[in-house]
Amino acid sequence: FGISTSEYEAVYANESATLEELEAAVAKISAAISKAEESNVSADNPVDKTADLIPNASYDNNKNDGWSGDTPAFQSYGNAEFYNKNFNYYQTKKNVANGVYAVKVNAFYRNGSSGGALECFNNGTKGLASLYAKSGADSLYTPLANIFAGASDTPLNVNGEISSGGKYIPNTMQSAATYFAQEGNPYENVRFFAVEDNEMTFGIAKTEKISTEWTLFDDWKIIYYGNSAEAFKVWVKEAIANAIDVEAIGEDVKVTVGMVDAYKAKMEEVLNASNKAEALAA
Repeated sequence: FGISTSEYEAVYANESATLEELEAAVAKISAAISKAEESNVSADNPVDKTADLIPNASYDNNKNDGWSGDTPAFQSYGNAEFYNKNFNYYQTKKNVANGVYAVKVNAFYRNGSSGGALECFNNGTKGLASLYAKSGADSLYTPLANIFAGASDTPLNVNGEISSGGKYIPNTMQSAATYFAQEGNPYENVRFFAVEDNEMTFGIAKTEKISTEWTLFDDWKIIYYGNSAEAFKVWVKEAIANAIDVEAIGEDVKVTVGMVDAYKAKMEEVLNASNKAEALAA
């Protein structure tokens, strides 16, 4: 990025430098790199920042290193779970580049029993566990995928899967690892957000409890889209892609032509969003 490092190198070369001076130098060089990165990353060529920002993103050692908050359970399948409990599970990062990010995680939430989860899936009822991102005053939440989002019509022949409602779903951490590996990544969850103060927190959380509920997760990622107007447009396009399809609304839901026209007009309007406030409005 063409950053001058002589000032910071001098601190490291000084054998009399205090811990506070060394930490200050690290913070300054990190801030300089982040600032330069804002100008060198484009929405057309986003950067995968997982290796830089998420230690222990895939739980390869079946441990919780790098994470804060409530501690999940592990076995030996490279994933983590919370069973029948509330939780807040996260990482906080400082001195990051400002701009638009997407945090991703393979995860599902089972609304109590498999039968209850299937009913919620068929009814479109959102789950109680969410993927979230926080920066500044903003806290943005996206409900995790229902366990039936990746249900299979045929068994995947893995120990621990069960049949429910004519579909096959995981019922153990071992079977979940196999279901996560399905083509199309049906359990991928994505939350776009924007950073303005060089600090972010991301994670999953749940504050309401029901019996026998289950949250399982693995393989975190974070993608940086830069800090341009085009980056915010990527965020808005993702929001629109996940918005209500008014053409698919059932006959049992009463909407007027005027309501549909107003909704479509709003969608067209937000396509031109070019900053954080406009993206949030979408």
